[in-house]
Amino acid sequence: MSHNIQELDIITATEATWHGLEKRVDAIDFETSGLDWDVVESPIYLGKDEGGLIEIPGYNAIEIPERDHVIGVSKESYEIIQNSEIWELINDAFTGVDFEVTCAGSLGNLSKVFFSLQLKEHQSYLVNGDAFKSHFNFLSSHDGSQCFVGFDSHTRVVCGNTFKWSQRDRGSAKAGFRVRHTKNAQRYIDNAAKAIEATLEKRAEFYASLGAMDEREISRNKVLQALVGWVAPKDVKSKKDISTVTKNKIRSMRMKFANGIANKGETRYDFFNAVTEQFTHHNVASDAGKNFGASEFGSGADRKAEAYEFLMDDDKLDALVARGEAILQG
Repeated sequence: MSHNIQELDIITATEATWHGLEKRVDAIDFETSGLDWDVVESPIYLGKDEGGLIEIPGYNAIEIPERDHVIGVSKESYEIIQNSEIWELINDAFTGVDFEVTCAGSLGNLSKVFFSLQLKEHQSYLVNGDAFKSHFNFLSSHDGSQCFVGFDSHTRVVCGNTFKWSQRDRGSAKAGFRVRHTKNAQRYIDNAAKAIEATLEKRAEFYASLGAMDEREISRNKVLQALVGWVAPKDVKSKKDISTVTKNKIRSMRMKFANGIANKGETRYDFFNAVTEQFTHHNVASDAGKNFGASEFGSGADRKAEAYEFLMDDDKLDALVARGEAILQG
């Protein structure tokens, strides 16, 4: 199953999730999160001889004794990061900040864990009347498949799909932290609070940049040229070489620029919204902010990032416009 919620897993949430498998609560603390258990390393034995049990050197079993469950096998160098340590970091890092854990749980029969937070003072941002929501996600694993990471995202983690795709996004902030499960893990965890602070600064910068886009006008002809320069394959030299599929994609985004959700066909922000709406795989009516989050699934995340980059860089935008103009005149 794509959500990877298995028999031993518990998803706790304050709001409904798409899969409907969550345990709904009014508020989430460590005890109600479903993650209030410890992981231990135990020796692995090959068998017995005259001297007693024969231990396999260099490897340990990763177990949860209170759940009577073995997660897997790790090398001796592996360092456990307990769920309680993640919870402690969250509370230490956000001291003095009004935050709420909106979803927490495990995946893959307790092999992966996550906490998804809303920071109430920095949760919603308005750009041209569009409401954007951000979440701060903490992800980790106990089977060695996932480093311990913390980052800003527009995706609330509620399942295996969002566990994966939230890491592609990190949309409003490239900053964050990553801690490997090694013997130096605790030292890096101690420094994570600084990375979280930097991430929140990046979040504010990102939404300020969207506001700046909304103040910069761009003509419909220039949007057409930029779209052709961006979307047309590298080997295209003239408009007769553009495929029907590519033409339709360009035409669709140009129309969304002029008439898409909340768009006026006037600014770089309208252009960005057109790209977001084009690559959204969820039908979200009349809400550009929700469209922005939904577009993080699949290839839309990459295309949205490309559009953001050239719309914030005059040289890159001018280069696309020049290429598009040359193709249209070819």
